[in-house]
Amino acid sequence: MTSSYVSGASRLALILAAATAAGSLAACDRNGPQTPDRVSAPQAAMALTTGPALPLTRAPSAQALPDVRPISVVEPPPGADDGYYYRYLDDADYMTTSFFDGPPDYTFDYGGVYPWAWRADDNALALAEPVSDGYRYYYYHPGDDYPFLVQDPDYAYGYNDGALITVFDSFGRVVPRFEYVQRAPIAARYLDRGRGLFQAARAPNRRAVTQAAWLERRAQVAAITERWARDRERNEGWRNFRAQHAPQQQAMWAPERYRREAAAARFFQRVNDPAASQRHWQQALQARAEDRQPRTLPQRAGFRAFNAGDRQAAAPPAQVVQPQPQTNPRQAEIEARREARVQQQAQVQAANPAVQQGQARQAAEAQRMQARQAQVQARQAEIQARAQQQGAQQAARAAQMQARQAEHAQAAAARNNDHAAAEASRMQARQAQVQAHAQQQAAHAAQAQARQQAVQARQAARQAAVIQPRPQSAQRQGPAPQARQGGGQPHGPQPDGGKEKDKHH
Repeated sequence: MTSSYVSGASRLALILAAATAAGSLAACDRNGPQTPDRVSAPQAAMALTTGPALPLTRAPSAQALPDVRPISVVEPPPGADDGYYYRYLDDADYMTTSFFDGPPDYTFDYGGVYPWAWRADDNALALAEPVSDGYRYYYYHPGDDYPFLVQDPDYAYGYNDGALITVFDSFGRVVPRFEYVQRAPIAARYLDRGRGLFQAARAPNRRAVTQAAWLERRAQVAAITERWARDRERNEGWRNFRAQHAPQQQAMWAPERYRREAAAARFFQRVNDPAASQRHWQQALQARAEDRQPRTLPQRAGFRAFNAGDRQAAAPPAQVVQPQPQTNPRQAEIEARREARVQQQAQVQAANPAVQQGQARQAAEAQRMQARQAQVQARQAEIQARAQQQGAQQAARAAQMQARQAEHAQAAAARNNDHAAAEASRMQARQAQVQAHAQQQAAHAAQAQARQQAVQARQAARQAAVIQPRPQSAQRQGPAPQARQGGGQPHGPQPDGGKEKDKHH
């Protein structure tokens, strides 16, 4: 491929696909009023299955992806403004709004991660894989094996022929070119992973998504549409590009939106949400009505033909083609080839007045260069003002930090003084307690000593009482008991006491 998104052959394939889709919708119209159950599903769609949702395994972050070969950074055409880059984001946005209301077509295993895939009948592809802080999205044009845009929770990266051409920040703004060097390594990793995911998504190891998983995660996956709607409102370049090319986009995506909105209506019928089912069915009918509106020839080819870089081919010719309700695939192919020849003839005729067109192009190129220089100068002034503002903010933050540090130091000093006074008071109280305790111990010791002395005095008194001599009367009465204990009369003359005894007898 060259710098274009799709080749001329791919344009013809797109024309045929659009014509075939128009014929299929016309055939549906001939069958009478439609209901969601009567709308055919996309060719790649696998019916949702019952059962619990699979465990959610998150893909590696940008920093955790392996290092790859450096990516080339290509320069835009001379005089290109921000609107030139918004074609990447705008095309992805239309794919998202067309795909993500309906369930994913299938999932597949990629290193333990199970991304969800939406694939149109012309092989346009969108993938969503879970990451730690949301989802990462990959968008592919038909015939390309690499994504033309990768959106993570912070940045979006646009690719042209495998090279980095644009980067958008988290607010949908085009990042200045000098910042591309910083973002290029991540862009290279995303491109490498996008190629691997594309090959895995085309492999036969597909499996159906569970109804429980889609019901649980559909709002989070589709949140990117609300984010891009906010980004578009605050970026004039994107709004201008959308206003200029919306008819082309709507015409190309109307058949796909019709099928996807009908699939969403069927899904909500199954989960017993009639209000949501009716809302999506009304959106499906609106998409079918848009597809039945008269369209110019480039709108038949779709916006991807414009993305090929051929602005002359994308300019609306005077001829208007009305949809043929009763066309068949063969007639659609013949009509598409005729339309392609008309476009080629218009291009040849437009190229004849070469001299006048060359002068006009030179003048226009000079004007664009002047406008580009003015934009660069304005952006540099904006960057300088932003740097000054950031410097002032940093100085203010530094002053606030110094004030807080001084306040903390004063508070710490006050706390230290209070702590020292409290500690001294505690030490004095402790010393008083120690002295009181010592006095109490001394009193106890004196009492114990006094008790010991009293005991010793009593013991000495008892001992003295034991060893004291007996009185004389006690000594005279001492022998009588001994005589009684000896038994009989004493030998020798008896005392007078014996005579007294005889007298009594």
